[in-house]
Amino acid sequence: MTVYQNGLPADGRTGGGADAASMLRGVIFSVTAVASAFGAMGVVGALGVHLLGLDKYASLGPLTAALVAMAVGGKVSPTGDVSVFGIDAAAAQGSIGIMPLGLTVVGAVVLGWLFTVQLRRVAVLTVADLMARAAGAVVAFLVLLAVIGWAGSGSVAVNVSSLTGGGSSGSGSGGSGDDPLGGLGNLIGGALGDNTKPTVGFTTDLAPTLGMGLLWVVLVLAFAYLAARRAPLPAAWRGLARTVRPVASAITTVYVGAVTVGALAGAVVGLTGNGGAKTIGGALLGAPNGVFLAVPLGMGVSMDGKASGPLAHFLPAPIDTFLAGGQGKTITVSSLASLDGRVWLLPVAVVLMLIAVGVLAAVRTPRPAAGTESAAQELGGAGVRLGVALLVVTPMLLALADVKVDANLSVFGFDAVGAGLSVTGNVLLALVLGLVEGVVFGAVGAALVRAFAGAKRVSLAKADGTGVQAPAVPPGAPSGAPSGMPPSGPAVAPPAGSQAGGVYGGLPATPPQRSGPPPAHNPYAAPPVPPPAAPPAPQPVAPPAPDPYGGLPQSPQAPQPPYPGGPRPQDPPGGNPYR
Repeated sequence: MTVYQNGLPADGRTGGGADAASMLRGVIFSVTAVASAFGAMGVVGALGVHLLGLDKYASLGPLTAALVAMAVGGKVSPTGDVSVFGIDAAAAQGSIGIMPLGLTVVGAVVLGWLFTVQLRRVAVLTVADLMARAAGAVVAFLVLLAVIGWAGSGSVAVNVSSLTGGGSSGSGSGGSGDDPLGGLGNLIGGALGDNTKPTVGFTTDLAPTLGMGLLWVVLVLAFAYLAARRAPLPAAWRGLARTVRPVASAITTVYVGAVTVGALAGAVVGLTGNGGAKTIGGALLGAPNGVFLAVPLGMGVSMDGKASGPLAHFLPAPIDTFLAGGQGKTITVSSLASLDGRVWLLPVAVVLMLIAVGVLAAVRTPRPAAGTESAAQELGGAGVRLGVALLVVTPMLLALADVKVDANLSVFGFDAVGAGLSVTGNVLLALVLGLVEGVVFGAVGAALVRAFAGAKRVSLAKADGTGVQAPAVPPGAPSGAPSGMPPSGPAVAPPAGSQAGGVYGGLPATPPQRSGPPPAHNPYAAPPVPPPAAPPAPQPVAPPAPDPYGGLPQSPQAPQPPYPGGPRPQDPPGGNPYR
């Protein structure tokens, strides 16, 4: 029940609505959320760059800014004279086509959580208020992204002698080994001089970066709001509390949890000595890339892959071994399991994930009114909702994790002359399998909840984030709630003969009458207690008789107490003159 004090809810929630001050506060909170998201991406990106050792080849600031721009869909292109490597600028334009999804997930989680957490304090949220807050977040995001794009330009020093080492790090860490270019590396080194280290610049393309950033922030805000179960919904959108919001919340919880487990696993591997700091840095920047590819692969979606040169080592095992050689191949679970039998655990893990999504979605779906929905209708509805959700989410995972490095040069700390890399999923198969498996696991999750955890389901009153509704005020009764009070439930009629305050907890003046036939005689009931007898009426006291001899009248006899030992009547004020 919402209690109001001084015209505002006692729990501190604001009224929302068309209040200009409330909208201004919401816009300020949205701008703060955007700034915090960029700050989190910058911190994680700088840490990952440092752990990978990429700051040895380029300045940490521009390199981090470029990675943040790439994380929201931006495009970074090489600049400078790359003709010394035997390629032209046109061939190098598409050299960087990998999104560091570690930064993408961090920015989306921080932005979505901070944007929706401030909505919990709004008692009544209108569409205008929500759009004002979202517009403030979008404008602030584009402004800060433009600044980051301007800062995301720099240069990387490339040691030409490293080309003879088979594409090792650009500072000359790999100067030994056979020349994979047939002597081209030695030829370039002789032409430039042994001590010459040409630099290749990189710059963030501002226009495409802002366009993709706009799409990114709109999708993140929309999905975060749909998944935020405690954020209120406008009155016209209350139906989303049962159809869209539970499924979106369940998918977000399970998938973000899978990404977190993947990042922690990479950190543990690095801390135990296998790869060290570089493994931890790679987990920070690229753990979601592996998870977003593994989930569709475990669902049965096939992928087309191709890798050549040193870029194949940037793929997880055993995909790197499977694609080595530069020939295009189809990636499936069975083909990878021929190299490593542990790959068969991937479908098992994905099945458990989808069952968890189905169970959470069923638990968070408000229970319908008793008797309004059969078991078949409930299971079918849960399956359809999750099927439609995975129909949308599964191709999105493939699009985010798509890898395409088809040029001859990379500028982020390693040389890739003559290299290429691409991994692309089958989108049509992802649509079909997402729908089918969503229907199956949605129904399975609802059946498990119905059988074992029905009491855990949320009530319809709490589904839209407004909490328990206050009782309705009967017509004509005064109301102390302001106009921003949430809509109440159905009014409760007071009992017959009750007072006006009976609906607020007062007792009725007369007890309710029992309907139906009188109860049968109970032979074990105690005999009725007779009512107490009425006390005897007081007897009148006769006045004193006059004295025939003219003397003083006799003192009247004081009345006796009504029961033995009781108090005697008191004398009148001033005493008794006849005593």
